[in-house]
Amino acid sequence: MFDSDTPPPSTWRTAASGTKHDILVAASQLFWKQGYKGTSTREIAAQVGIQQPSLFHFFANKAAILQALLAISLEDTLLASDTAVARSGSPAARLHEYLVWDLTEIHQMPYVLAGIHSVDILTTPGFEVWADKSRRLYTNLRTLIAQGVAAGEFPEQNLRLSQEQVAWQVLAHISFHAEGLSTDPPAEARAGADFIIRGLGGSVSAISQ
Repeated sequence: MFDSDTPPPSTWRTAASGTKHDILVAASQLFWKQGYKGTSTREIAAQVGIQQPSLFHFFANKAAILQALLAISLEDTLLASDTAVARSGSPAARLHEYLVWDLTEIHQMPYVLAGIHSVDILTTPGFEVWADKSRRLYTNLRTLIAQGVAAGEFPEQNLRLSQEQVAWQVLAHISFHAEGLSTDPPAEARAGADFIIRGLGGSVSAISQ
């Protein structure tokens, strides 16, 4: 896993209980099923089993709930990808290690992230900071692929297209988790990371040596 000098990128685990957590779980499920704009705070409160005024004790409005979910999705992921880019050693191994961590987090967390990464949300006024973090994450993926090409671990390729393909594979795992299909997160995460490395033209066996 990541070096000991890497901050543990799993802050959602420290708050995975209580009413605030329940609100985020319910909201994430409703945002996925009904869309952010199609979901009301009254519906979120009802799913949690509290009154709407009680919800406002924890979150000022629906946008604040979405902001919290975006933070769960992007803050630690961006930190982990920054670390993967900056470290030394095999770029393919660093990318693989990052992906195993990221996909494991996705399959283990109690929140459904499938409804919060739409273009409509990231282009909504007030959410520019999250669009920027998303772009930075994609840049890190592209940089890791470019490092792999430079090191001879991946063949020459269209870096932007490859970055998009990696991102879509991650989104596929988010959707898989949303459907309740995850049964063995570590195995599913490793299979996903292996699939991506092979898709980029890399050798999974060389990474595991």
